[in-house]
Amino acid sequence: MAKHNFTVIKESGRTSWHGDTEYRSVLDMVYADFRSAGRNWDAPNMLLMDGKIVVESGLADIAWQYGERRRRLFLGVEEAIEAEFTPEWLEPDARAAQDREG
Repeated sequence: MAKHNFTVIKESGRTSWHGDTEYRSVLDMVYADFRSAGRNWDAPNMLLMDGKIVVESGLADIAWQYGERRRRLFLGVEEAIEAEFTPEWLEPDARAAQDREG
């Protein structure tokens, strides 16, 4: 994916600049902040790419949807790989570990 200069504008009007960055990297950053945000979070609202508005409002919501979808897809891939490559002789140990964690 092509890299651009992005500016994130938060609800308060504060900005953060992310030079020579991919769009998905910006979404990852906003998603990570969202997951750890407190009640009074200054949510990213607008996104500029190379000085032009590309997301007028709702950047935090877009990042949340992106991050959650990506997380679910990775979990699915992880489960499929585990099912495919876990040998039968290891399964009782794997189940015991899951029981301890769950």
